[in-house]
Amino acid sequence: MLDDLKKFRPAIVDELRSVLSDTKTDINKWGPDIRDRILEYTLRGKMIRGSLVFIGAELSGKSGANYAALAKTAVAMELMQSFLLIHDDIMDNDDIRRGKPAVHAQYRNLAVQQQWNDANHSGISMGICAGDVAGFWAMAVLAGLDLPEKVYRLVLQTMTREIILVGTAQMQDVAHGVSPDEPSLEAIMSVYRYKTGRYTFSLPLMLGWIIAGGNSELLDDLASLGEVMGIIFQIRDDYLGLFGNTDETGKPITSDVSENKKTLYRRFLLESISRDDDNHDNNDIPAMFGNEDVSVDDVMIIRAACDKFAVITQVDELVDQAIEDAKGFVNRLFTNDEQKDRLLGFVDYLASRSG
Repeated sequence: MLDDLKKFRPAIVDELRSVLSDTKTDINKWGPDIRDRILEYTLRGKMIRGSLVFIGAELSGKSGANYAALAKTAVAMELMQSFLLIHDDIMDNDDIRRGKPAVHAQYRNLAVQQQWNDANHSGISMGICAGDVAGFWAMAVLAGLDLPEKVYRLVLQTMTREIILVGTAQMQDVAHGVSPDEPSLEAIMSVYRYKTGRYTFSLPLMLGWIIAGGNSELLDDLASLGEVMGIIFQIRDDYLGLFGNTDETGKPITSDVSENKKTLYRRFLLESISRDDDNHDNNDIPAMFGNEDVSVDDVMIIRAACDKFAVITQVDELVDQAIEDAKGFVNRLFTNDEQKDRLLGFVDYLASRSG
């Protein structure tokens, strides 16, 4: 499956370059500026979501899918991803994305160079604009699809519905980060399901399936498969955020802790500390989460405590359950052993990836 994803990247890149070569938006100097920045920013990614559009079409079992429509839809997914990530970097105060300056940080640097008033606010404002442009560019690409009317409408409805869900899940995630209340396990899993699962996996798989003319009665199961794949993906992402390194994640290893991300690892760790009445060695750990000045040494202390309380084992139990759920959906969706092995191999990759 990994090789499958990689093989679609060149076609997505070619289509992306074509889309962003349109100069109709160059009404001032910011038109070419933002085209170049969005292109460079989008090309940093693995383009998993765009590739999954093609995979969804292949999994439908239908031949002769509209390749041009699939390529454009894949580009729309990648532009939508850039839209969300550009804004996400701002909300998370992350100046680095994939090892390079985030878009708002690029504009802040420009503001400093050109001596604008309030460079930080200017960078954020320009970054928000850039994210908006990427999102509407995605919708413009979808609006230009050459598809039968019924399919065309379903593609647009599916994209817009799922992005609305992403937005509301993101609001819940933001609220988790600033609220003094601890989110429940169910609330954390809801963010995983709707912010990551349905958007990263369900949506592109469904779009490819719809364009190819796949069985509409199986769409709900396909979406559910995407949800559990996303849960596995997000849990692994959280693992790398706490236990990985900068080379793997493209961001500082202190990032998730300083931002007080309400992950399963954090939740299980703090629960374990609160129950450990006889040992006060870990009492300083709760205050490390959300501390902008948290150090690498602090993260090492958190890692050691996670090891002490078997936090990884606790989280792994949820991952194992998600893998079993994924197997169930795969068996309901497909009878072809090759397709089953292909998808289950991808699920295993999601659970063990290093970046």
